[in-house]
Amino acid sequence: MGRTTQHNRTQVTALALALAALSCGLGGCAARAMPNDIKAEIAELREVERDLREEIAALRSDLARLTAAFEAAAAADALPKPQPPTEAPTRLPVAVPAPSAAIAAVLDDYRLALEREDLQSLRQIYGGELPSDDLDYLKLWFDRTDGLDVSIETPDIDIQNGNALAVVQQTMTYTLAPTQQRRTVSVTVRMEFVRRNGEWQLTSLDPRR
Repeated sequence: MGRTTQHNRTQVTALALALAALSCGLGGCAARAMPNDIKAEIAELREVERDLREEIAALRSDLARLTAAFEAAAAADALPKPQPPTEAPTRLPVAVPAPSAAIAAVLDDYRLALEREDLQSLRQIYGGELPSDDLDYLKLWFDRTDGLDVSIETPDIDIQNGNALAVVQQTMTYTLAPTQQRRTVSVTVRMEFVRRNGEWQLTSLDPRR
């Protein structure tokens, strides 16, 4: 009986030592594994940060390119002078102090199309395909922003024999897609219209910060 008890005690002691050794081994492994986990997490965070910086740099590059193009176009741009009508060659251009109801309606349609990112509605407002510069400018907003809200202040409009020039203050609130930051920007936009078949249609826009 005593020999059996001693044998059992020996087994228990051996088992306890084995368990202790195993626990220490596991603890040591966990302690050694932790720095590797931290290094992997830091490496992943650095990769995310690098991707974000590249996205922001691309956005800044696009904005700088378009801004330079707009400034260059603005320096050489001027509203075309319409030919005087044959029936009244001495008639002077008439400047209206407030927008007409028809052009105001076109401006509101333009605002709604921007908020909805609706190129089809914009084609109707232009009466056909958009000029390439205008399309690039609008696609930049559509591709880089979310939740676009647009407001347009009452513009000054100059109407001359079926052509019109409107200078509007356009305020846009949006979420920048790469950073999810909410921003608001105001842009002065020079918009040209022409009257075709009794309807006013947008022909070009020139945003100026």
